[in-house]
Amino acid sequence: MTRDELLAALADARDRPDDGAKVAELDRIVAYADAGRDVRVGFAARLALVEVHRQVEPWRMLSPVRWCLDVVDGAPGRFDPTDTARLPGYHREAVAALCGTSRIGLARAGAALDDLERRLGAAGQSRRPAYALRCRIADHVGAESTARRWLVRWRAAPRDEFGGCLACEPADQARLLTGWGRWTEAVEIVEPVLAGTLCCPDQPERALGTIQLAYLRLGRHDEAADAHVRAYRRHRRERAGFPFLADHLRFCALAGHHDRGLEILARHLPELDRPPDEASALEFAAAGALLCRLAGPAGFARHPIHRPGYAGRHAAELTVTALGRELTASAEDLAGRFDARNGTSHQSGRIASWLAERPLPGPIPLPPEPATEPERAIASEPEPATEPEPATEPEPATEPEPAANPEPGAGAKATAKPTTATERRTTAKPPAEPRTAVELERTAGPTAIEPASEPRRRADFRTAAEPEPLVCRGRGDGLAVVGPLTVAAIVDVLRDRADQHVLGPAGTVGGRWGDALIEFQRLGERGEILHARVTAGRRLPAERLAEAYEFCNAWNHDRLLPKAYVLDLGAGELVLAGDVSTDLEHGVAAGQLAVLVNATLASGAAYAAAVAALP
Repeated sequence: MTRDELLAALADARDRPDDGAKVAELDRIVAYADAGRDVRVGFAARLALVEVHRQVEPWRMLSPVRWCLDVVDGAPGRFDPTDTARLPGYHREAVAALCGTSRIGLARAGAALDDLERRLGAAGQSRRPAYALRCRIADHVGAESTARRWLVRWRAAPRDEFGGCLACEPADQARLLTGWGRWTEAVEIVEPVLAGTLCCPDQPERALGTIQLAYLRLGRHDEAADAHVRAYRRHRRERAGFPFLADHLRFCALAGHHDRGLEILARHLPELDRPPDEASALEFAAAGALLCRLAGPAGFARHPIHRPGYAGRHAAELTVTALGRELTASAEDLAGRFDARNGTSHQSGRIASWLAERPLPGPIPLPPEPATEPERAIASEPEPATEPEPATEPEPATEPEPAANPEPGAGAKATAKPTTATERRTTAKPPAEPRTAVELERTAGPTAIEPASEPRRRADFRTAAEPEPLVCRGRGDGLAVVGPLTVAAIVDVLRDRADQHVLGPAGTVGGRWGDALIEFQRLGERGEILHARVTAGRRLPAERLAEAYEFCNAWNHDRLLPKAYVLDLGAGELVLAGDVSTDLEHGVAAGQLAVLVNATLASGAAYAAAVAALP
């Protein structure tokens, strides 16, 4: 293949979904580039491979990352500085991923860690990330005393901007301390995160999920239950939450909530076939086996759970007892693989201790889950003697559909004729350039990230231009709040969903759901229009403009939300975006707004996923 053909093939490969076929194509391009001694193309193709491996099989990152580091060492100024600046972060991720797989020998992992520490020192950076990984590896092989010494060095090492997230470190350290039975220290170390002193988009749910079992062991049952409920509300929706599901399953098993635990197990059981890594799969299987063992005597032994087929395994309806046997076998097999790699029996012994755990004497009460339309605290309560007139409901044409079917309309205005992509491009008024989640965080300022589970009053978010809501009586149970659309109301819906979001400087509320960047804002003279802009994460090359138009026209013909269009930024890339607008001139209740937001998020994520699935 010529160089131009290789570059064209590489551009096409980058547009593919992240799967095995994409990896195979990139491997083919790497082989051709190496055969032709084209270092630049080989470098670019390997960076693309790293991006895929990060999402699919992180343990495969190390080989292409090491190759790229070596060629940059030999010719530092030969490559794009933007690409070379990404390599140290990729290197840390690649070495960390080795802890989660049994496919890489311990000696190779140790050599990779030595190289990482050497590079950190040569660059004048803190060795804190290397100490953290040495601590994790020592703990993984059962050398607890060695791990404790590395933990001391890890916590004492200076911090710098290259050392990772300061808010996630305490949760990682708390996980180690919990495994060692040092539950009080585990709780204390995450207190700055729970208090909001250290902030991160993954917090506080990551910290709460980590210490729920420490709370349980310390007898702080109410805090354990609250940590479980708050953390699982987020972890159930994200692939990044899979490593925490074992803690949630163990909590349910030990706290006497077998029915809830079995629901969680059934919901996430398909993910066990495609886990982020073997370590999290091992813990999920072991925790699920423990749950099944304890749920059987509690009356759930013959309770059916569906396990979908995968590879050569057929789909089946399994009893809890049968599923427990399968999960026990899976956990023991994975533990055996790690022990064979490590030359110890630590992982098998750890899983055996999990399976032998005994539950608490009685169930621990759980805090109530948020209702679909929860009551809200408002800025000022109405005078007792004053009964306001009932507010006019939104017009029937914009009445939301029930939440059980959020996508097909959910109250957004629909035109009689689907809008074509070309018409949308000329009539819509999108911003000059879509903003990424990182840009949203940067422009929003340091206090803009809102943890969804933090309680706060509506009035804290209301601007001077936002009027008070109306309180209407005689609407079923209690009071229903119907009032003008506010930023506070949008924030409340996202918080109830346990979704991370960012408040923009102009009253926008944005975040990332799946492959979609979605931003809500109020439009209209009185801010009465709920407008959402959806931007797909995947970009298309400019030469695929006709194909992009065809895709958007087909989407607008078949689907109501969002209205799709194409943006040409003039930089050789096409952005596929969409809009959802709903006129709320007559006000909106909290439950109605929740339906609208949920429908927008579901349809927006589906739109971005369809873009990502384009060939």
